[in-house]
Amino acid sequence: MDDQDAGNEGGNPWTRATIEGVASAAGALVGSVGFGPTAGVVGALVPPYALAALDTFGARWSSHRKANAAQVLIGAADKMGSIENVLLACESPAKEILTGIALNAGASTAMQGKIRALGMVLGRALKSDDDALVDESALMVAALADVEVPHVRLLDTMARPFNAKYPPNDPEGWSFIGRFAPKWERRRLDWKLPQYGVAMDGVLAALERHGLIAEVATDVKGYLEDQERRAKNALYPIGATNPAPSWKVTEFGASLLAVLYEAGEPCVGQDAGGGAS
Repeated sequence: MDDQDAGNEGGNPWTRATIEGVASAAGALVGSVGFGPTAGVVGALVPPYALAALDTFGARWSSHRKANAAQVLIGAADKMGSIENVLLACESPAKEILTGIALNAGASTAMQGKIRALGMVLGRALKSDDDALVDESALMVAALADVEVPHVRLLDTMARPFNAKYPPNDPEGWSFIGRFAPKWERRRLDWKLPQYGVAMDGVLAALERHGLIAEVATDVKGYLEDQERRAKNALYPIGATNPAPSWKVTEFGASLLAVLYEAGEPCVGQDAGGGAS
């Protein structure tokens, strides 16, 4: 159940409307065609009760999407002073496109903290006359649009330092995280978050695509020295090991986490246990 459905006594009105609409349409369909050969012909097409369910679900879906997008708009208005100021800022083509992308991203997620983060990033960009900040905000909005709970939890896990306070409480602290976050091998990530299984490939790929994490260069010299050592030892033949790829959080990734923490996103701040390699 999502937040907008909570607290409805005696069943959710959206669900009740869907069930009642489907039952009514299904009853009309059976009454009109019976169970003869005509029923098979009708069944081969789109059943009316399915269309009735789709109409009801579509109304619910549209309502929730608009409500989420409105929250992004309100978040931007908090930075701009009013919704009117947001609309005036959108007279700039670049800011209009940025606003549309942010609203669509907010409409397409169930993460309330992400919705607030989108509003914050959008508001700062609309308020600024710095083209570089607008461009950076566009990249941040694009990254936020593409990440959901698994991506954020993995990024948050990878950002945790060995001996520094986490999460930081100032921009300098987040910059430190971005520069000195530990590196993680894939086997360590699989051990840390085993629930992602084979989906870990997709999660890593999305984070890397947006520059939130970066693959750390393989220590070729160390690998060759290890192979030479193994060649001299019959118990450890050449090929016994391979250089494993590893990743670390970037400064841009740390900036995204900083915004999500500021927005109070509940899926961050949950230590999964274990540690970095």
